[in-house]
Amino acid sequence: MVFYLLIIFTTCLAFFLLLPFCMLLISFLVREKIEVNEPEDNSKDFACVITAFKNLEVPVQLVNSLLKQKYDKFHIYVVADLCPEEVFPLQDEKLTILFPSQALKSKVKSMKYAVAYFKRAHDKVVIFDPDNLVRQDFLKIMNAYHQKGFDFVQGDRVAKNTETTYARLDAAGEAYHNYADKYLPYLLGGSSPVSGSGMSIDAAMFQKLLEDPMLDTSSNKVILGEDKIIQYLANKWNTRIAYSRDAVIYDEKVSKRDDLQRQRIRWINTYFENVKLALDLIVNGLIKFRFQKLFFGIITIYPPLFLLVLGSIMTGMVTLFFNPVLAWILLTCMVIFGLNMFLTLYVAKTDSKVITALFRAPIFIVSQVSSLLQLRKAHNDFLVTEKRVSISLDEIEKTKK
Repeated sequence: MVFYLLIIFTTCLAFFLLLPFCMLLISFLVREKIEVNEPEDNSKDFACVITAFKNLEVPVQLVNSLLKQKYDKFHIYVVADLCPEEVFPLQDEKLTILFPSQALKSKVKSMKYAVAYFKRAHDKVVIFDPDNLVRQDFLKIMNAYHQKGFDFVQGDRVAKNTETTYARLDAAGEAYHNYADKYLPYLLGGSSPVSGSGMSIDAAMFQKLLEDPMLDTSSNKVILGEDKIIQYLANKWNTRIAYSRDAVIYDEKVSKRDDLQRQRIRWINTYFENVKLALDLIVNGLIKFRFQKLFFGIITIYPPLFLLVLGSIMTGMVTLFFNPVLAWILLTCMVIFGLNMFLTLYVAKTDSKVITALFRAPIFIVSQVSSLLQLRKAHNDFLVTEKRVSISLDEIEKTKK
């Protein structure tokens, strides 16, 4: 009995280890078909929602980058939750600062608050974290994707800071996930998972999402991973989420161990809380023969990388005593998986100093194991990571040249 369970578990691990490599190979035969330089004959009106928390200085650079967009039809809404009611350093007719009278302490509540104070009926809603920055062509590119019929588009989040080892490791992880877990599924005809920021959604769909019982904020319970719930509902409604590698959002990476652990506690707990959603899509896709739902369910149930690696090592050691052949098969899959990570980052044109940071991955794994032991914190704590990096779009673009 134990032997058969090992075979099943090893097969599952081998599948997850080889899946990214197989998708990458197939992707070489597929090309992106979206033309981002189309005439803006049907320009969409964007509501840019920024959910600030406690610190109103953090979103200043993001607002500045949005005001420099080479696109006219948009309005910016900054929800200043628990922020001192002070004069915002930037003033513009396209900018509205909202100060909730009561503490929200929830990203979902902040999004709902922004919608309630929209200046006009917008076509699309873009969600941002306060530490983001966007290139000047961001909204123009999003408009091109919406013109092609996509109601939901996820942009490409790129690290804006890579000074420390932790920041580079965090940047390497996101660069890999962006390409392997988001871009490739979309490129192969499926739906992209979302990142929680830099996502543009049809306004009517956004309102429908916020009204869904799964995003009910009437109680004080912390909603774990609103982005996971949003992507689940979108796919449940047969909405394909596009992924644009051209619509770049610069995102702050964690620079210290404590910040990393707080972030990972939240992310790991969110993964386990939403496994049932992925299983629901897999079952639904199988029963109704819906490739998009099945594929998306498989992608979103994909385990966190450190759990996949640790699980493979431990299973390999156990299997070695029962059947060395299975152990060698699993080892081969692990080697392919490891090499594919470097290949994926190379194909994605990731900065070389970010790629070389992978050699210090054991540091990252130790921190994530520590986070795994503290999961209970995520149920009652908002677990916001402190934003430490203040840098303008001009400064970032100078370093990229």
